[in-house]
Amino acid sequence: MQKVKIYYSVLQYVPSEIRQERLNVGIAFHVPNLQIAKFVYTNDINRLATFDKEWDEEFYTITMQALAENISSKSTSREDELLIVESDEYLKAKTEYLANEFQFRDVASLVSDKENIEADIARLAQVFL
Repeated sequence: MQKVKIYYSVLQYVPSEIRQERLNVGIAFHVPNLQIAKFVYTNDINRLATFDKEWDEEFYTITMQALAENISSKSTSREDELLIVESDEYLKAKTEYLANEFQFRDVASLVSDKENIEADIARLAQVFL
């Protein structure tokens, strides 16, 4: 079995830096060997509404859709190159610009095999979301 590394970064919703409360709302994935880059996010509206009474569903949906599009698309030749490089640089480049209510954690990785990539990605999403 061919070993494949999955890089991922968890997106957290932080309504107030003062309270230091965080809720995992999304996760970005990058698999360089297969040139896969994608973002999945929670649709659990009740969980978000319970976590923050001032939460804005429309803003959340627009932001998550934009992140999904941005992470899965290449917009520069540097990102084209990084998509196939075995490192966490692609996700860092795609996630480092957020700093307000939504913040990505540091990029982590998991070793999988080619046959189980989708199942491992689904398990990671289930664990964090």
